[in-house]
Amino acid sequence: MQLMPLTAQSLGADASDPAQNVDAGARYLRDLLLKYDGLLWHALAAYNAGPEALEKYHNQIPPYAKTILYIEKIDRDLKRSAGASNSRASFISGSEILFWTLSAACKACSTSRAQSHD
Repeated sequence: MQLMPLTAQSLGADASDPAQNVDAGARYLRDLLLKYDGLLWHALAAYNAGPEALEKYHNQIPPYAKTILYIEKIDRDLKRSAGASNSRASFISGSEILFWTLSAACKACSTSRAQSHD
């Protein structure tokens, strides 16, 4: 997971510490899921582009190519990871999303750590 320095600071975390980063990122995603009533794509868009981007577009996903690609990749990976059909993916719970996000973040931390030791 990656947090902007001000977001990490607002969550009381040191963004350079992997454990604090993952913990704060999971809490931030949880907060966004609550803010957007469990709407995954909205929470992911806010995580990627910032909540103010959604506000600018009247709580709709902003038309930013990078954000749309980010959402589509996570949605695709989530469905693949869950072994879900499209209809099942619509009913994936917030805890399942959080679990998948943490798993992906831990995988990214491991990859990042391994690359830095090369």
